[in-house]
Amino acid sequence: VGGQVSSWDAYVYAVEVPRLISIHPSTGPAAGGHVITVEGENLNLLQSIALNDTACSITMQQPTSVTCMVGPMIGRGWRVNGIDSRGVRVVSGALVYDVDPPMVTGFLALRPTAGGSYPTLGADIVIVGRNFGTTRSRVRVFIGSSAALTSFWVDDTMINCRVAAGVGSQLELRVDVAEQRARILQGLRFSYNPPVVEQVKPDRLLWDELQLVTMLGSSFGRSRENVSIFIRSPRGVLRIPPAFNNDSLLTFQLRPWLDGVVRPP
Repeated sequence: VGGQVSSWDAYVYAVEVPRLISIHPSTGPAAGGHVITVEGENLNLLQSIALNDTACSITMQQPTSVTCMVGPMIGRGWRVNGIDSRGVRVVSGALVYDVDPPMVTGFLALRPTAGGSYPTLGADIVIVGRNFGTTRSRVRVFIGSSAALTSFWVDDTMINCRVAAGVGSQLELRVDVAEQRARILQGLRFSYNPPVVEQVKPDRLLWDELQLVTMLGSSFGRSRENVSIFIRSPRGVLRIPPAFNNDSLLTFQLRPWLDGVVRPP
């Protein structure tokens, strides 16, 4: 002014910028349709709020809080961010939103089964629960250590799958939805039908000859690795591996005298 210049540090010009501090609730259902509140400073300067790149529709905005409607989504670690009036993205590294994990509450066969167990040759089942997502998600289903042959997302409450052939009872059920492990209702387990022996051939054995014995029935499974035949004899319980088996037939070799099944005459 008049050839005179003031000092540079006489005055400080402060630019107000939005600051994201907290979010509540920080979790919610996969279907969306609920509101969350982001708290902070200068939030009235925000033009938009998003979770990662998914917009969260603003329903109320004040300098210290913004309320927005969450849409459908699935998974964890959705980072809360916003765009301010300058078009600059505002991010808080520690501020994330998690979708509630999938929850399995039950399953049932597409074709009715008796006794709550399922065919050893495999079965088509429907898994029911919640938080499976509202758009097609990648799902994986395991019975014990065996993956289901096919697994298809149906909607937020239902998954269809084809269980592989197998044997056993009280097997653990595991379901992954979009790489997120589902919680399983306590006590929920999967069981295949128990084996049933309907006929044994021959019904009489020659005491001193090696003979092939055939057992007919159901639910024997397809693999010999999981099958053993037990015979009660004077020497105790005899365990014999099968020579051949499929789901309805078992064969094994037996020499009654040498194996101790009968006493020689």
